[in-house]
Amino acid sequence: MFKFLIFLGFCALVSLTHQDSAAFAMNPSYEVFPPFVQFPSVDVGGGRTDSFTIRNLGDQALTDITVLPTGFDGDFDIQPQGCEFLAARQTCTVWVWFHPMVIGFQTLTVTVSSGAYSETVDVSGDAYQPGPHR
Repeated sequence: MFKFLIFLGFCALVSLTHQDSAAFAMNPSYEVFPPFVQFPSVDVGGGRTDSFTIRNLGDQALTDITVLPTGFDGDFDIQPQGCEFLAARQTCTVWVWFHPMVIGFQTLTVTVSSGAYSETVDVSGDAYQPGPHR
């Protein structure tokens, strides 16, 4: 933050303040919770659904939120519902589906961004082949 003092005449003093954009990036106006989504063992060919939430902490609407999967694994689907525009003090839900087609532990990172700030949500799931029914 920079502060400038300007002397105008004999008795007027004006203070102008400039907010550094890097400082704003460290103080986001939203939060993402929980920071991870963990699926328990899921049958290959089956599926489960879970979610995480984005909350607008500010008094202004957020109109630039992006939700992008990175390190993408095709056995996960991501669907943000109502997150493109988030009114002041409101929340939206990001749904995550795990529908494994192969056996094993799988991961995905979801990046939530607004302006210069971003948070990540780690997603994981374990897929197994069910045994024969008796």
